[in-house]
Amino acid sequence: MSVNASLLTRRTRRKKSNKTSVTRSKNSPKQMAPGTGLYIRLMLQFLTLVLVFMYLSFTISIYPLNYIWVILFLMITIIGFIRGLITALISSMFAVFCYGSLILYHLYIVPTISTLELNDVIWLLVFPLGAVTSGVNGQEIHRLLHEYHLYRQMVSEHVTIDAVTGFPNERHFRRDLSMEISRTLRYGHSMTVLLVEVAWFNEMLKDYGKETTDTLLREISDKIQTVLRDEDKKAYLGHGRFALILPETNMERAEVVIERLDEHIRTITIESTKGKKQIEVQIRYGYSGCPEKYTTANELLADADRMLEGYATG
Repeated sequence: MSVNASLLTRRTRRKKSNKTSVTRSKNSPKQMAPGTGLYIRLMLQFLTLVLVFMYLSFTISIYPLNYIWVILFLMITIIGFIRGLITALISSMFAVFCYGSLILYHLYIVPTISTLELNDVIWLLVFPLGAVTSGVNGQEIHRLLHEYHLYRQMVSEHVTIDAVTGFPNERHFRRDLSMEISRTLRYGHSMTVLLVEVAWFNEMLKDYGKETTDTLLREISDKIQTVLRDEDKKAYLGHGRFALILPETNMERAEVVIERLDEHIRTITIESTKGKKQIEVQIRYGYSGCPEKYTTANELLADADRMLEGYATG
């Protein structure tokens, strides 16, 4: 009996806890989706502009100067979106000062009016209202743009693989190169940096299109992967240029690697929009050795780039 009683007690507690959680979930306020507040404020800003222009259309025959006040209101709104709340409020204070000075002029210096009219009150309120709404919206938009740029920067820093070739990109390559140089100098070994570039790549891109050149780059990547050892590192730097790190390889042995690469990449058959045809791919090479020639990444790459630019294809 005691066991059954304890089981009933536990079931009762579970039911009560479930009811309590359901009641809390019903009573808890719904959270507003991100960006909803900005949408509401932008809608209010739009409605304010519509009301101002409707007011102008109904009162222009009675108050011809309302054209000027509408233009001034639009200027304050633009300033708020571009420069933010503080600058917009300062601009609205200047507008209120000018408008108020004009009213005082017509009330006391040249008494053309006897009392403050409703039109004057409306504009004295519209100027700061436009400054507040546009300034707050401008600040929120600037904040969102700043977060977007930070997000893009963070993504670009974390993405290290080229989507076409599957090779690491230049940022990852430079990090690998610095680490390999340090290891080479520490243990007194040799290494070679090898640049491999498709000759006239931009012309091929124009003639055959991006889809065909992407296929070509993937084919070249496969050939490079076939020739290289497991410990060799490769990367795609863009614009038809690959970069390779060959550890434990001096410049003389790097020439053997170049010969093997050239044999594999010399002719590749790919599908193009002009039909299936054999495209003779010409490759340029440039390389530099550490510590045979230089001991820093920038010097090695610059030396390899000079050799690549002077490489005769064909």
